[in-house]
Amino acid sequence: IHHCLAFSGMVTALVIRENRMQTDSDRHLLEHMIYTSSQFCTKLSKL
Repeated sequence: IHHCLAFSGMVTALVIRENRMQTDSDRHLLEHMIYTSSQFCTKLSKL
């Protein structure tokens, strides 16, 4: 699960660097992405 979270964090960091995340909608989308990926990681760890 830690590898999965680290990977999603890495993707998130790339997205931030590319887009600079200026607007609130960007941040909201980012939070949603982080939440979704952490849910996905949790499901994977239970398999």
